[in-house]
Amino acid sequence: VVGLNGFGTAPLRLVTVIRDITERLAAERALRESEERFREFFENEPSYCYMVSPEGRIIDVNKAALRTLGYTKKELVGQPVEILYAPECRKRAGPLFEEWHREGSIENEEMAIITREGEVRYVLLSVGAVRDPDGAIIHSISVQRDITERKRAEESIRASLREKEVLLREIHHRVKNNMQVISSMMSLQAGYIEDDTMRQVFRESQQRVRSMALIHDKLYQSEDLGRIDFTEYVQSLGIHLLHTYGVEPDRIRFIVRGSEVYLDVEKGVPCGLIINELISNCLKHAFPDGRSGTIEVSIEERDGRVRIVVEDDGVGLPPDLDFRETDTLGLEIVTTLTAQIEGTIDIDRSGGTAFIIVFEAKGGGPDDA
Repeated sequence: VVGLNGFGTAPLRLVTVIRDITERLAAERALRESEERFREFFENEPSYCYMVSPEGRIIDVNKAALRTLGYTKKELVGQPVEILYAPECRKRAGPLFEEWHREGSIENEEMAIITREGEVRYVLLSVGAVRDPDGAIIHSISVQRDITERKRAEESIRASLREKEVLLREIHHRVKNNMQVISSMMSLQAGYIEDDTMRQVFRESQQRVRSMALIHDKLYQSEDLGRIDFTEYVQSLGIHLLHTYGVEPDRIRFIVRGSEVYLDVEKGVPCGLIINELISNCLKHAFPDGRSGTIEVSIEERDGRVRIVVEDDGVGLPPDLDFRETDTLGLEIVTTLTAQIEGTIDIDRSGGTAFIIVFEAKGGGPDDA
C-alpha cells in the first residue's frame, strides 16, 4: 500500500498492489508434502538407505541401516562412505563410486557391509542421483537390500549338495566294488565247470557284470555324478573286451568315432550292455579262422537324439537270420534293452554287419514315469 500525498500532509489517495501467491503457496505446500513423504519413506524403508555427497561423504542414514550397523546417525554423518563396507569390498567401492559419478546410477551390485561389531552382511546395492536444475549431482540415494539370509541359504544348499555328491560317489564306488566281487566269484565258479558250453555262458555273464561295473566306475571318477561320457566309456569297454577275448590288436582293430556324448545312468547302463553284446558278437563270430578286420563304433548326438552304430567288416550275418527272432541270448538282450530305452534298432548288411541304434538322449528311462 502506497500513500500519495498532496502539498499538505494528508494523503490524497492510496495505491494498493495485491500480488496473487496462491500458486506459489500451493507449490511450497506440495513440496513440503513431497519432502515429508520422501522423509517418511526414507526413514521407514526396511532396506538400508543412505544419502551420499558427490565427495563421498555420508549425509543421511535411515533407521534400518543404523539398527543393523549398530551406529548412531551422528557417528556416521560426515564419514566417508567406504566405512560401511567390509575390507574385501572397499577396493570395489571406489570404482563403483566413479561409475555413479559418470552414469548417475548403479543397479544390483553385490557388496559386503560390516557392522560395528564386525559382522559381515551381504547386500544388493542400487544407487540413483538427485540433481539440481542444471543437472549437477547434489547427492545420491543409495539403497542396500540385505541378502545375507539368502546367501546363507544358498551356501547351506551348496554344502548339502556337496555332502550328497560325496555320498553318491561312495555309492557308485561300492556298487562297482560289489559287481567286481560278483564277477570274481563267477570267474572262480567257471573254473570248476568242465562243460565248455556252460563255462562260456559263465564267462559271458561275467563280462556283462563287468560292463555294468565299468559304468559305475566311470561315474565314480566323473565330475558330474549323474552322467558319463559314453564315448570314453565305449573306448574303455572295447579295449577291455579285446583283452578278455585274447584278441591281438594288430589282427582286429577297434575304433571309436564321435564327439563327447553324455548319458545318465538310466540310459548308460542298458546302452553299455547293448554295446557289450554287439562287440562281443563281433569278436566271437565276425572274424573266424584268424581273419583280421576292424570293429568300429560311432556315436553322435543330434537334435536331442543319440545314434550309435556298431559295425564290422567281417563275414557278416547269414542273410536269412532275423536278429529280432533269434534264440541267442546276446541279441535278445540287445533288442530287449533297446525297447527299454524306447529306441529303434536296424541292421545294415551291405558290408559286413552294422547295427544302428537310435534313441532320445533324455527321458524314456524306467524312472521317467
